[in-house]
Amino acid sequence: MPVSINQALSAFGLSEKEQRIYLAALELGSATAGRITEKADINRSTVYDLLRMLIEKGICSTVIKGGKKFFEIVPPRGLVAMIEEKKQKLLAVQQELERLHETAIVKPAVEMYEGKQGIEAALEGLLEDNGEILVYGPSLIFDTLSFILPRYIQKRIEKRIMTRVIQEPSKTSTALQKIPHTLREVRTIQKYHPTAAVFLSKNRMVTVRVSEREPIAVVVIDKDIAQSQREFFEKVWAIAKR
Repeated sequence: MPVSINQALSAFGLSEKEQRIYLAALELGSATAGRITEKADINRSTVYDLLRMLIEKGICSTVIKGGKKFFEIVPPRGLVAMIEEKKQKLLAVQQELERLHETAIVKPAVEMYEGKQGIEAALEGLLEDNGEILVYGPSLIFDTLSFILPRYIQKRIEKRIMTRVIQEPSKTSTALQKIPHTLREVRTIQKYHPTAAVFLSKNRMVTVRVSEREPIAVVVIDKDIAQSQREFFEKVWAIAKR
């Protein structure tokens, strides 16, 4: 896609009026502020301010000829050289900057969702990670979230995302194991009576309250927290009944 002169100068960091000054001075060569003012068609006092800013940026310089001040602009090849110099300086410290970035403490994001649409949005966020979803919680969730789970499950299947579920022994858990083509494996564990269901993707932990009160979902977006809970899930999964 072709790039215009103004787009290129804007990318270099010049404002619209600075561009007009630069192009006027470039065409005139060594020129007084008065001639640049006429050529750029900008207020004289503004031209002086802009020329001073260009001098501070290293794009313009001054010379005295016959007792008059003339302004000389850096040619295009000079702008390219300035960019290259900045690039080389950044490359020289890139690794050090990367190390600083890697040591930055990233705080987990915590969000709370209420209502049917909110709960559905929380669950669908799990699908964004495009990896296996682990679930542990009561089979009651299928009754409490009957208005959401069918759509969520369908979207999960469409994205070919596997899920493993740990629940208490119940008619629901038995029925789930018999449903084909749902990319789901269910195991049960005795004496398990939770009042919340936990969904785990690679980077998210979604906890849904499934008691008789209004269901809510708390979402924690943090890879380390999600991974810790996934390791706990795997230990329980290993002893759960097929």
